[in-house]
Amino acid sequence: MGIERQIKKQARESLKNNFVSAVTSVFVLGGIILVLYLLFQLTLLAFNVYDENLELNSDLLYVNLIYYADVSVVILLAVFLSPVINGFYKLYYELAKNNNTELRYLLYFFLGTKRYFKAVVFNIFTALLLIVNFTIWLIPYFAVDTIINLEIIQGNFISIISVVLYSAGVVGAVLTSVKYIISEFTFVDDETKSFSHFFFKFGSKIGRKHFRDLVLLIFTFIPWFALCFFVLPGIYVIPYFTESIATSAMWLIKLHKDGQEL
Repeated sequence: MGIERQIKKQARESLKNNFVSAVTSVFVLGGIILVLYLLFQLTLLAFNVYDENLELNSDLLYVNLIYYADVSVVILLAVFLSPVINGFYKLYYELAKNNNTELRYLLYFFLGTKRYFKAVVFNIFTALLLIVNFTIWLIPYFAVDTIINLEIIQGNFISIISVVLYSAGVVGAVLTSVKYIISEFTFVDDETKSFSHFFFKFGSKIGRKHFRDLVLLIFTFIPWFALCFFVLPGIYVIPYFTESIATSAMWLIKLHKDGQEL
């Protein structure tokens, strides 16, 4: 049996007696995201910034001010609430380690000022690393898009190149961001360690060394992700996928701690 199958089998076993907690955590996280989105949209509607075609009146100065103020507020709220994401991963990581978990882990990083602010800083730093990573991969696309907008070169051929570069950039950025998954789980494993430990030493080392294994595991879920076009399968797929990644991370972290993979 391949390592990916073993990990997925262990994840299914872990979920058997903890499926309600796992699914509830998905709804809680999804609910927070939905509330932030609705808050953003309702604020714009309240200030009547849309025209009759429900498009933003971006030509009006006050509309732009309201829009960017709204974006800023939602981003700040998301940052302050972001430790729930760490709690989400903590819930699945504890399930992988102990074959049992509790919903209280969602609030784990809200309990204690030092723990909370460390989680916030960790999330901001992770977001910045992801933005930098995506920007680097999309530089060729931005260059070609600028050429098109300035009408230096026109035609279908340059448009096709733009689409190809964008698609390749996004795929490359997503794949190279996989290593940050291990950083997330090294953080929820022991949040008292330093940021260099999570991003540049221990977590980064594991992510680089086992990049291929992590990508292969994610690729095995592509058929499952396809089912998520239907809402109901997503209720099972998201916990199954998250627990599989948590299980893989748990074993990799344990092996490296024991000095078996250094």
